[in-house]
Amino acid sequence: MPEGKDEVPAHPRLDSQQDAVVAAVATGRHIVVTGAPGTGKTTLALHIVTDAIASGVDADRVVLLTASRGSAARLRDRVTAAGGGTRRTAAVRSAASLAFAILSNDARMNGRPAPVLTTGPEQDREIAELLAGHLAGMGVDVPWPAAIPPETLGLAGFRSELRDLMMRCAERAIAPADLERLGREHDEPAWIAAAALYREYENVNELARMTPDRGDRFDSAGIVAQAAVVAERLRVQDAPGRLRFSLVVVDEYQDASAATAQLLAALAADGAQLVLLSDPDQAVQGFRGSRPDLARLAATPPSPRSLEVGQFDALPFVLTTAHRTAPEVTRAIAGIAQSIGTAAGTRHRFAGGPSGDPGAGAAVEDDHDSPDAEAGPSVGEYRPRLVDPVARWHLRSFNDEMAWAAWMVRWRHYTQQVPWSRCAVIVRSGAQAAAFAGALQRAGVPAVTGGADRALRAEPAVRALCEIVQRTRAQDWDEASLLAVLSSPYFDLDPVAVRAVRRIAAQLTAKLCADDEGGRHPLLTCLTRPGGLRGLRDSSIGGTPLAAAMYRLAAMISAARDTADETNPGTVLWAVWDASKCAQRWQQAALRGGPHAAQAHAQLDALMTLFKKADTFTERAALATIDQFVEQIRSFDIPADTLAATGQRRDVVEVLTPAQATGRQWSFVIVSGLQYGVWPDLRLRDSLLGAQRLADLVDGRVGASDVRGQRRAVLDDELRLFLVAVSRATQCVHVTAVSSDDDQPSAMCDLVAPPPAGPPIAAPPPLDLRGLALRARVAGAAALAQEGGSANATAWVELLGRLAGSGVREAQPQTWYGIQPVSTVAPLHSADEVVAVSPSRIALAHACSLRWAGEMLGAVPSGTFSTHLGTLIHEIAKDHPAASAASLAAELHRRWPDLGLVDGWPSMQSEQEARAMVAKLAQFEADNPAPRAVERAIDVEVAGVRVRGSIDRIDSRGARPLITDFKTGKVAASQADAEVDPQLAAYQVAYDKGHAGTADADAGPQAVRSADCAARDSLAGAQLVYLGAPTKSVSIRTQRALADFPDPSWAERMIAQAGSIMAAGQLWARPGAVCRSCPIRTSCPVMDQGRQLTDVPGTDDRANRAPHSEFGSADDRRAQAGLVASAERKLEDDAHE
Repeated sequence: MPEGKDEVPAHPRLDSQQDAVVAAVATGRHIVVTGAPGTGKTTLALHIVTDAIASGVDADRVVLLTASRGSAARLRDRVTAAGGGTRRTAAVRSAASLAFAILSNDARMNGRPAPVLTTGPEQDREIAELLAGHLAGMGVDVPWPAAIPPETLGLAGFRSELRDLMMRCAERAIAPADLERLGREHDEPAWIAAAALYREYENVNELARMTPDRGDRFDSAGIVAQAAVVAERLRVQDAPGRLRFSLVVVDEYQDASAATAQLLAALAADGAQLVLLSDPDQAVQGFRGSRPDLARLAATPPSPRSLEVGQFDALPFVLTTAHRTAPEVTRAIAGIAQSIGTAAGTRHRFAGGPSGDPGAGAAVEDDHDSPDAEAGPSVGEYRPRLVDPVARWHLRSFNDEMAWAAWMVRWRHYTQQVPWSRCAVIVRSGAQAAAFAGALQRAGVPAVTGGADRALRAEPAVRALCEIVQRTRAQDWDEASLLAVLSSPYFDLDPVAVRAVRRIAAQLTAKLCADDEGGRHPLLTCLTRPGGLRGLRDSSIGGTPLAAAMYRLAAMISAARDTADETNPGTVLWAVWDASKCAQRWQQAALRGGPHAAQAHAQLDALMTLFKKADTFTERAALATIDQFVEQIRSFDIPADTLAATGQRRDVVEVLTPAQATGRQWSFVIVSGLQYGVWPDLRLRDSLLGAQRLADLVDGRVGASDVRGQRRAVLDDELRLFLVAVSRATQCVHVTAVSSDDDQPSAMCDLVAPPPAGPPIAAPPPLDLRGLALRARVAGAAALAQEGGSANATAWVELLGRLAGSGVREAQPQTWYGIQPVSTVAPLHSADEVVAVSPSRIALAHACSLRWAGEMLGAVPSGTFSTHLGTLIHEIAKDHPAASAASLAAELHRRWPDLGLVDGWPSMQSEQEARAMVAKLAQFEADNPAPRAVERAIDVEVAGVRVRGSIDRIDSRGARPLITDFKTGKVAASQADAEVDPQLAAYQVAYDKGHAGTADADAGPQAVRSADCAARDSLAGAQLVYLGAPTKSVSIRTQRALADFPDPSWAERMIAQAGSIMAAGQLWARPGAVCRSCPIRTSCPVMDQGRQLTDVPGTDDRANRAPHSEFGSADDRRAQAGLVASAERKLEDDAHE
């Protein structure tokens, strides 16, 4: 078995049924063997292969096929061990690998270049480019039906359906013309349109084949089908040197496709004996066109009138003895199997333990009548136990479910001495696997996922490396990009540390840079300019991890700059990676073990994959550049398999999907995420293009193309995944689900165990020393509160003392909240330091200084979609201040992929909202003349406070300038509130002080000194332009010029008071309507969930003396501006008249 899993003897003894199969192989007949999980199919396959070689069959003419490259790698080790470690062993391949070998050999025989296998991401990118060209009016005319609107063509889900349809066509040798004909005959307009795209796709590939030094290009489905054609042609020609086999053994035949069956038929016709081993209930490759019914068809004789593939007249055998699973697990497996449709009979489902071995080793005729059997365990008062071989748990929330999985794994490991490597967690999807693996790692469990669950460009280490290379070569760095890179794994900085880097950079820049541009962009100056970090070693953070991170990023940027003349992708990427000096650190972390090892493994594996792809990219296109390679990586939207070497992870818990777990076994398995609507996922897989309907039609299967039949087929596939997950356990399997008002357990849980009695449980404290310290504190406090509980409390206190003495930090009182005094009550800024204020933050500082401080320190994620969308709209407005509606819409379409959204209906809805914003922007620009300036920087000192920021636009009202600020939020302020809007008022103050420029827009942001503004016209006021409000036309709110207020000085007083609030050492909170969306409400003392539970030593009434605001609300600001008094006087005058 795979290393680290349950051991299997190299030469296990066969039972009587397996012996009968071995004897039948000696007759030369084709053989098909079915059996339930654990009945020894893989063991039998290995025995047949080694026996054949031992009997004198040439090892080069024996091949063992399995469903995937991963399975082949694991079986290869077992074949070598079974053969005594000699070199003379059979080849172990996947079907695609064998097909590639056949086509490569044919190319070599004919003097052609070796074929090229197109990966899934590459095929997806090529299809995406074709579809994008169609949307832009280029390429062939594709008549998509009305059910497939243009916005659908850009979705990853649609491309996935297209790939499935093309794979089914390739497997069955359906040419584009055939697909078009079938579409017309069966009234499927989507097939007619897809045929046009398929034809264009083949033409593009054919054009690529015309390059003399490039071989034929095939995708994973087409290469197997083409190999079947080539193998048959070579057989007919009796071509010398062709690959021929005497024995072909196929394990996991339930995951074979129609193309695989055709390839096997060609090999069988050329003299190969076939031994096919299958469990139709374990098929997990349905989304790739697997045919679980092929095991049934294999036993039927070929018929020239039949359209079916895979008819070999094979002798059928059934294995019914379960060798590796506990009896309770075997019964659970049987209960699930009984609910699955009969793709190849039912006799193989009734497996018993070795004591019940029927000894029927003869061939059997499979019937389709199953004896009476319970579909699941009996229902009653059921209470699961940790020691139960089969158990079902209901948890209160998804976080509880993940914490419970971690707790159970740790309990098995530490109390039952089960190695980490003999535990596994199996979930429905790759996204769930990543979430569970992260939760286990945080709980101290060394957990890894089973493979890439996201595109390579989404891997943090890869994304940051490509970002550094591309931005440095394009000289396109900005502070936001630098902050994003600093948050990557290369630098080990949390959001608070990243902000500290910004502050340190500002201090260094103030000393080093006399130019104004450098002073306004300190991080950019320090990290991208040569010598920008002078003085860092002698600063307050010299020698700390913060300084190391800054040096590391500067070195990586410098390495990218030094390779500016190099175009080879591998050379450039390696230079930047080497400059990070992370190789040894990550390698040591990976070898050290523990939770951090899993992350280090994942990072190193991702980089190995990147470098392998760089080598392949260079081999395929010798003149390709690093820029082209980075663009290609960023264009891949789906994960890809890789041939790159990856780390061998031994003593770890694997978190897998059923497809990744197939063919493997563990002592203890947790199957999680069994939620209604999630598992089973009954959504039709190909509802738009009907790939499965096409396959059913061509294969001659009737009745499976109606909606009810399709849903039944989907349910069967989901049940097979569940059976595979449960059957991976040899001793114990526990299933978990969330049960709450919003989430209900899946009905599939009932096939394993009845619903547990009582309410859903919460995860207990972590099963580690931290959790033990927490339990001791809680239990000790509870004992003290009980009458006569002092003795029990003393025991808990003594336990805390022993834990604290052993170095458990959580048991040491000085770490408990409320024990230590506050760290400091010093002001945030010294008395002689000028406070920098952003106009956009003034309102928040006046409304609630605690929330202002929390958001300033990173309580609000900087990567939210609304933030990125707002930035995108502002950039379009800046770059196109006087463009037409069509130009703005085209620019939005061009830049939309920069947001990195996952394709789907939510993304389409968001893009629709963005288009509405751009349309309103176009309306505003059409109604107004070209602006005087865009994105003009402000940098002015007002009452001891430095106001810094930028104004979106400076427009005109008559001959006077008018400040414009764009808003992309959905809620527009009232006109009364906009009249005293703090941000607009701050912009007006800065402009009136003479520090907002009107230089040419192409000059970039720059501050213009007051001497340059002496002759400038006075402001006409300011306006808020709402682009995201749910109105048909643009909404505008205005603010009069400050000089026109009864008290024009109110804005300067507001800015000065904001500076005092920001500089103070005390903060205050003010409850209000905005509290519902506050990101720090759980830490806010005026909210119930954030209420302080203890009195912290060292605090007094100084917090009550914190500078409060006189501008916290619109009413306050109206009063300060004199508008209230003015309104009262007007009322008095009206009454007097």
